[in-house]
Amino acid sequence: MRREGIALMAGTYVVWLITAGVAVGLVAMAAAVGFAWRYKPSIGWMAATLAVWIVVAGTFAAVYLQQIHGLTPTAGPPAATDEQAAATAAPLPAAVAPDSSSLRIFPGGDGHYRVDGLVNGAMVQFLVDTGASVVLLTPQDARHAGIDPDALQYRQKIDTPNGAVQGAAIVIYQLAVGPIRLVNVAGAVVRTNTTSSLLGMSFLSRLSGYEVSDGAMTLHQ
Repeated sequence: MRREGIALMAGTYVVWLITAGVAVGLVAMAAAVGFAWRYKPSIGWMAATLAVWIVVAGTFAAVYLQQIHGLTPTAGPPAATDEQAAATAAPLPAAVAPDSSSLRIFPGGDGHYRVDGLVNGAMVQFLVDTGASVVLLTPQDARHAGIDPDALQYRQKIDTPNGAVQGAAIVIYQLAVGPIRLVNVAGAVVRTNTTSSLLGMSFLSRLSGYEVSDGAMTLHQ
């Protein structure tokens, strides 16, 4: 910062000297033109002298403008505040494992907790929902996990954040989120696609605990 200040001060002095030089040149040009006009031996000599001084003035002006453009610092964006720097920092991961039996899940931009899990070895993104009675899979996610939605019977009433829906009861043989792994988890497949599959209470109730602190949800096996 100190070096930048010294450089800026030096640039200011150089600009001032150039400005003074241009002013002297213009005054000299005006004096020469006046002298030529008063004591001209001929109109041709006066025109030639005037042309010479016009060239000289143009040269001074060109050098002046070039120096001004090169020495004047370009205005950049204002320095970021600590809050702005934090807001533009790399985003937190969706979830981290603080140890071998816990998972810390950070909220998304909408305030909901989402986490990637493995259903029978297939990747599925879940919305963590304590209001869902079981782990709920969309037909698309069920197919991805090797479950055929068309072969199921939709006779179960499933509570979801958007109300009760008809679902087909299933057993998820392996369900893992981060380091937490459970087997034979009660679940259901809904008849039509919803916004997201739900990580419901049939999974959460089998954990040793879960809590929300500092804006993040932590699951403990």
